[in-house]
Amino acid sequence: MALNLPLLGSLVGIAIIDSLNPSLFIAQFILFATQRPVPRILAYIAGLLSVNYLGGVLFVAGIRTVIENFIQHMDDMLFIAIQLVIGLGLLAFGIFYKAQPMSGEHSHKPPLNLWKAFLFGIVVMIQELTTALPYIVASERIATANTGVLGSLLSLLVYNLVFALPLFAFLMGYILLRERFTAQVDTINQAVRIWVPRMMKYLSLLVGIGLSLYAVVQFLQI
Repeated sequence: MALNLPLLGSLVGIAIIDSLNPSLFIAQFILFATQRPVPRILAYIAGLLSVNYLGGVLFVAGIRTVIENFIQHMDDMLFIAIQLVIGLGLLAFGIFYKAQPMSGEHSHKPPLNLWKAFLFGIVVMIQELTTALPYIVASERIATANTGVLGSLLSLLVYNLVFALPLFAFLMGYILLRERFTAQVDTINQAVRIWVPRMMKYLSLLVGIGLSLYAVVQFLQI
């Protein structure tokens, strides 16, 4: 089976963008504060990737077709109205959401064993499915590339390995520079608690404005 190099190149680029998700790192930094964090973090990453990979397989295998059929049979006005409602909802959230630093009072209650760390990764990844647009785009490209079953599975594997690289990089940094890294965990956690709410607020504003304007333009073109 010949590798589709242009497809793999685009998947790597999309996966790099998709991997820069602060929510994934927040949970990892929490686990750094536990005793023997390395196996727990590996279990956490395994939970993330199991959900992400299975979701990609399902999408490439047929959910894409179901979604396309649903959209094709949806009335144009209803589809525009849904986009407008979502856009206005995100806009309202961005306006009224107070970007206050996240509380760290629960950071001392991480998962206690490998199984719970694995489930923790599953829960975090399921929550992130609502912002999985890059992965949907990547899955769409895999589905339309006609690489066959094995090619699609390997392409999804490449995507997920690249997606997990920053998480593995932080873990490797911890292993190599354990004492220095541990000393910086509290500082990193503090920065994350401050900046993540701000990113949520302004990203919601940008996406809300963009989606609302797009819905209005679509309505004017009918």
